Amino acid sequence: METPLGVQLLDSFAFTPSCIVTEILAASLHYDFVSRTLNVTNFDIKNVGFPSGATHMALTLGLLHFDFDTLGYQLKNSVPLYIDKDYSATSFEMQTDLPEVEGTAVAVLGVKFYQKVESTYHLFKSANAVGVEVLGVRSEM
Repeated sequence: METPLGVQLLDSFAFTPSCIVTEILAASLHYDFVSRTLNVTNFDIKNVGFPSGATHMALTLGLLHFDFDTLGYQLKNSVPLYIDKDYSATSFEMQTDLPEVEGTAVAVLGVKFYQKVESTYHLFKSANAVGVEVLGVRSEM
């Protein structure tokens, strides 16, 4: 990312326009590149837009380092956080490991919705049930 416009375009790009993660969560999100931590506050499960039939969602925090010169990259993901409709916490935190490749850092948050039937989780695959959103972009980490 050589220009501020390039960083802005990547930062604001809607990879999954039918499933905007920040809109679904309806909470305050703050990602810190130094600690690689996402803090979610003002969270209320009643405000989450679960697709019809879904009983659970899984959130995964990712940190991608991409070297635009060599095209080398590495993505580190958090352990998924599974949340059901009875979730009561109003805040939570997620963290990733540091990728070993240097380059532009792109923090992302993914969401997937599931329906639990007995002890099996069935992934929803519709456009409004799987999403990823860029939380921030920082040049050359």
